[in-house]
Amino acid sequence: MSEDAAFLAKIRAAPKDNLVRLVYADWLDEQGRPGGDFLRTDCEIADLDPLEYERRAQLRTEASLAGVIDLALPDTSDTYYWQRAHLVAKLWCTTRDLNEEWMAVVSRVPFGEINARNREIQSWLRQQIEVSVLLARMAELDKPTVPPKTLWQRVRGLFGRSPDALPAQTEGPFVRGKREWVEANLRPGDELWEYDTGGETWAHLCGEMGYAIVRNGEVIEYEMLMMN
Repeated sequence: MSEDAAFLAKIRAAPKDNLVRLVYADWLDEQGRPGGDFLRTDCEIADLDPLEYERRAQLRTEASLAGVIDLALPDTSDTYYWQRAHLVAKLWCTTRDLNEEWMAVVSRVPFGEINARNREIQSWLRQQIEVSVLLARMAELDKPTVPPKTLWQRVRGLFGRSPDALPAQTEGPFVRGKREWVEANLRPGDELWEYDTGGETWAHLCGEMGYAIVRNGEVIEYEMLMMN
């Protein structure tokens, strides 16, 4: 029996064992074969615990009822639904060059769910944009929230250092993340699109938006930016 067949046999024998899958993923990388990212993302999805997200929500509710004031902005991504949708999107992006029979053996996410994400994104495409526009939008998200200045701070600002003496702005995490995503996936001839569920989905707390790379008329990669 080949090493590859031995790994697959172990996965069939212990479908819930993440360790076997992760060791197999490393072995595939060493062999220069695709599939490692698929296996790792599959393990991330399997590790999601919906009860943990319910416990977090319950704790937040109890703290609010007890009069505890949380000044932090709510993390809309801290839900089981959002995390699973994000990871399934990531899983689909790793399926290129993979054999469907192989995926049927190792995947614990139904194919219908994986492919549904792609069909949804395709139907939500809104407009094509330039990379510079995307990065400019991300730069706005990277800007820190500036608290109101006191009178003394405003007076000092009038006599402060000149703009030339101020330190240059470093690239923030939103810009850096999207730049790396574009550089890794956008090829000559590809199109960059924004997608948005639109309509009343946001009012009904099921909205989603993000960016997609379209190649020959088909979505081949996408990144969710926001979901409620």
